[in-house]
Amino acid sequence: MSASMLYHAQGVPIRTFNQQTCGLIFRPGAAKLSCGCAQDCGAGCGNACDPERDCFDQADAYCSGCSWMPGPLFSDQFVRASRQEEPKYNEMVMDADFWAKHMPDAIEAVTCNQQVLSAFLQTYQLPAVDYPLLSFNLYDLERPFTHANA
Repeated sequence: MSASMLYHAQGVPIRTFNQQTCGLIFRPGAAKLSCGCAQDCGAGCGNACDPERDCFDQADAYCSGCSWMPGPLFSDQFVRASRQEEPKYNEMVMDADFWAKHMPDAIEAVTCNQQVLSAFLQTYQLPAVDYPLLSFNLYDLERPFTHANA
């Protein structure tokens, strides 16, 4: 399971893999991160990047395929990648087994797809009031998510 992490300093438009911007928002603390990359990493974790080296360029033979591993330096690597002159979207690889075991608690909200939200609510017999449908605006850094029905 892969995702993108949003960061205010990335600027607009907010970079995501898919500009259609539909997806899930993971609940903090209820989803486990396996690794992250400064670019597309094929939804898998490669070898750990050297934390002292800026691995943001896919053309760099050393950095191609390396991943940031969770730990004390992860946020620093993520922030440095987000501040690159031409940052790309990032890819966060979620632990699918952990995610599946912690459903439905791993999900905070659904963005832009009423069918997905309805199926999720029905599958887990959940009240709609606890899981909002959100719109995602790539050009609004202050409030990228708003209630879709507002």
